Amino acid sequence: MLEKVFRRNKQKTDTMQLIGLQGEESVQQLEQALSSIDGVSEVAVSLDDEKIKVTYNSAQTNLP
Repeated sequence: MLEKVFRRNKQKTDTMQLIGLQGEESVQQLEQALSSIDGVSEVAVSLDDEKIKVTYNSAQTNLP
């Protein structure tokens, strides 16, 4: 018997405060690191606002 497992699409977007991030190179490294996590679909970093917005599927990743 073949059993299929279905995961619900639990798309979430969280905005977090960034403290101490400096320079475009740091922004690119952070965006690359977060984008490489399974389930993360979008990452937007704003140095001016000191915030990051991450959209991810909570069924695929354990981001807080």
